[in-house]
Amino acid sequence: MISIISSKWNPKQLSQKYSRFFAPAIGIDEDPVTGSAHCTLGPYWAAKMNQNKFTAYQASQRGGIVQVEAKDDRILLRGSAVTVFSIDINDNVFSSEINGLEK
Repeated sequence: MISIISSKWNPKQLSQKYSRFFAPAIGIDEDPVTGSAHCTLGPYWAAKMNQNKFTAYQASQRGGIVQVEAKDDRILLRGSAVTVFSIDINDNVFSSEINGLEK
């Protein structure tokens, strides 16, 4: 089960929407800042607030501010990111596997 909790704008705060994201069934007790959740919530809040651009805050322990823009059939997100992990992919590995399959 995945749960996204969201509340509306508070005029005394910098952000116009608050959210939290939980997915314990797949090993995510709470995601600090979830782009996919904001892509899902973006069209809803844009229509509800009657504006295409707004500021969102994911209120996790680390927390994060996300600028959300509903543009045509897309949701654009802007903000800072934290690298959780990185990987280098060697093109030669994939080339040799593909070449091996073609033989």
